[in-house]
Amino acid sequence: MRDAFVSYPSGKHPKRTVRWGLSLAGLVLFSSVATVHWVHAHEGHGEEEAGEFDLDAPRIVSSQTAKHIGLQVAEIDTQPLEEILELTGWVEPLPDQHRDVVGRVAGEVTEVTKQVGDEVKAGEVLVRIDSPEFARNLYEVRKIEVDYQKLQLEIERSGAKAEQAGAEVEIAKIEIAYAQAELDRFRSIEGEGVAQKEVARWETEVARDRGKLRLDEIALTTAVRETEALQGQAKALRLSRQALMVLNNIDPGADVDQQLTSTYEIRAENNGVVVSRSVRPGQWAEPGQVLLEVADYSRVRVVGELPESLIHRVRDRQSDKVRLRVAADREFLGEGAIRYIAPQLDPVKRTAHLFIDAPNPGGTLRGNMWVDLTIVLREVKQALVVPRSAVVIMGPMHFVFVKNGEEYVKQDIVPGVTDDQFVEVLDGLVPRDPVVVQGAYSLTHLKPKKAKK
Repeated sequence: MRDAFVSYPSGKHPKRTVRWGLSLAGLVLFSSVATVHWVHAHEGHGEEEAGEFDLDAPRIVSSQTAKHIGLQVAEIDTQPLEEILELTGWVEPLPDQHRDVVGRVAGEVTEVTKQVGDEVKAGEVLVRIDSPEFARNLYEVRKIEVDYQKLQLEIERSGAKAEQAGAEVEIAKIEIAYAQAELDRFRSIEGEGVAQKEVARWETEVARDRGKLRLDEIALTTAVRETEALQGQAKALRLSRQALMVLNNIDPGADVDQQLTSTYEIRAENNGVVVSRSVRPGQWAEPGQVLLEVADYSRVRVVGELPESLIHRVRDRQSDKVRLRVAADREFLGEGAIRYIAPQLDPVKRTAHLFIDAPNPGGTLRGNMWVDLTIVLREVKQALVVPRSAVVIMGPMHFVFVKNGEEYVKQDIVPGVTDDQFVEVLDGLVPRDPVVVQGAYSLTHLKPKKAKK
């Protein structure tokens, strides 16, 4: 008898990852295959049946039957394994990287430079609008600029007056000090025959100088307040000018005197791709109307559905990396990072939204695309594993078939971590055991037989 046999080199298995869940399509396929194998299990091959159907009894399979059911055997070994959680998510642009292109003035659209799907660079002109309102705003900008310059001259004059008043205050203080000194001197010698009229004259001089000082201080205060008021007006004018320039997308350094036009240009605020366009030349655009939508997909957000029963396992690994794949191409795309888990659950599905930020330099991930997410929950450095196709599950039982000479013997196992291809064996097998890796389900439907006598 010749059985199909496949062996794996010891210690050279690639690192595997765990996948949660079993697809409905897989169950249907297994059901169909099992039905076919059950039919063939009753085909006679010139061998004597061992008796009543006994799952624990050894099987002996002819080469013809082994070929028909695709029977394959492999020696098992240890390898690294990861327990993973697999979810499905969809792609969204990051909120701050999806922008609406809107106009701030009313007018007739004369040109739209981009179509849906076109790439956009920050600063590029996207839409041009012929707007009388824009022309009026340009006039206001120029008028404000002229008024601002006039105010600057007034501020200079007022500042000069304040400086002059300040100087006069200092002079008045000096004159008062001199007059007071003379008054004090004559008072000190008044009893020695000095005429009292000198004392009276210096008293008058001190009073006059103090009055002048008061007037100079008032003039200084007035000049300072006038200067401050003019500076406030200039600041208000400058802000009004800046607001009008921002409103009309005018470069702050541009010479508005040279822009004698009513053409209003709307420029891109960020890099990206035009994802929608709702305007064409000849249409009238209103302020605030969305004309285009530009989205930057160099980084995206992937939203997954996390079952309530697994939130606690993912929450402890928050900020971990998440592997990404798309259904159309199972090749590994890259990694994203868990940003946060939504605090509320869907009341019907009992799932929470899992938000993942991911780089997308090649643009493979597109808006609303379905993405397969892989989150590592636990890592096993060395695990004794068998292919998933080798394990038969019946209720709580997990078992495999081990080749012993010409016989295939049922062996119960204790499974551990499971990924999309392999199952960790905690008990029941040892390395180098020859295990049926393909056709195990078919063996369960073959009645035990004895070799020909």
